[in-house]
Amino acid sequence: MKKLNSPHHDRLEQEAVDWLILLTSGEATPENFTELANWRNRSPAHDHVYLKVSILWEKLDKPLLAWREQQEASTDKLTTKKYPLSQVSGGLLIAAMIAFVVINLFPDYLNFPMADYRTRIGEQRAITLADGSKIFLNTDTALNVSFSNHARNIELIKGEAEFAVAHDQFKPFIVNAGGIQTQAIGTQFVVRKNANQSTVSLLEGKVKTRLTDNPIDKQDALTLNPGEQAVFHENHLQRLPNADISGVDRWKNGQVQMNFVTLEQALAEISRYRRGGIKLLDRDLAQRQINAVIDLNQIDAWLTALESTLPINIHRLGPWLFIRSKS
Repeated sequence: MKKLNSPHHDRLEQEAVDWLILLTSGEATPENFTELANWRNRSPAHDHVYLKVSILWEKLDKPLLAWREQQEASTDKLTTKKYPLSQVSGGLLIAAMIAFVVINLFPDYLNFPMADYRTRIGEQRAITLADGSKIFLNTDTALNVSFSNHARNIELIKGEAEFAVAHDQFKPFIVNAGGIQTQAIGTQFVVRKNANQSTVSLLEGKVKTRLTDNPIDKQDALTLNPGEQAVFHENHLQRLPNADISGVDRWKNGQVQMNFVTLEQALAEISRYRRGGIKLLDRDLAQRQINAVIDLNQIDAWLTALESTLPINIHRLGPWLFIRSKS
């Protein structure tokens, strides 16, 4: 994988992609082809980048078609119009690629402009609340804070945060995240909310975690001890007493630790910290297990090292990476 390109080179790549989208859309005019020829003749760099992007589309054609089939089978959120797979043209493959790019280039951060506190992709932030409690926000996180005379309420809208709670026996500290509610008096814990799962990891003290729509004193409330996790997935809350949380908040020190995870899981994790997107195109690679400690300031360097140790090729297009098997 090549080193990071200059902003000028990235801009040329984006313009080349724009030309490919237009020319494969079925709406290009003769004037457009003339304009493209003029654009390519501006400099050798323009022509080189266009050829590079064109070759990349050809290399990714079959994996992208397989990816589109998988996406159509699982969801139609990206489009309401169905296309027979036999009619999928280069333009539609590019549309699938661009849909992936848009989703990763413009994070959900933009959907929460009114959140009390938030971070961008790759950003961490520490805040101190009025009661002395501290919150550490991880990448791409948004939350709201609401204090009353009776309780201290936090709504984790998305992302991940660590809470170091100041003791106040008369005002419980309550975090709501994706269908579960976690209550603490004086403790330290991490809450993470993904698209389809919420996780609570207890570092110190004790917390009670329950389903949001059940009273806290119901029997289904879980009391966690240090080192335990509670996971809420598919409307089910369960305790993980033997969870490995040794690196759960290592991101506060600029690193991510992953033990015995699949390549697919590892790429999904580091994608949270990197603008652009990383797409694994070959499912045969997805379940390969790895262990890693990654410097969040050296993600691309780690990927370069990964390419030299695993049978993979990494294709780079601007900030977006597409990974496929060498075979």
